[in-house]
Amino acid sequence: MQSQYSFLRISISVLKVLSYILGGLGLAGALIILFGKTPGSGKLASLGVLFIGGIYFLILYLAAEIIRLFISVDQRLQIIESSVQSTKRDIR
Repeated sequence: MQSQYSFLRISISVLKVLSYILGGLGLAGALIILFGKTPGSGKLASLGVLFIGGIYFLILYLAAEIIRLFISVDQRLQIIESSVQSTKRDIR
């Protein structure tokens, strides 16, 4: 079972790490824009960068959790299928 979904398990970890990196970059970018000495940038741009970073975080983290959920559902269905097939009898 573990080798059957090895690529998906690796992709779950990669997506979660990427989501945290992008969320952190969004927060760092918002703080740089807010407190930096860049002319012409304001609080609205800072909020926009923070919002987009949060959206990227949520999308990638949600995709990782959906993949994990599908793997879990498949494992549970295989357990149910094996328990149902073991109790099935031949009727003659």
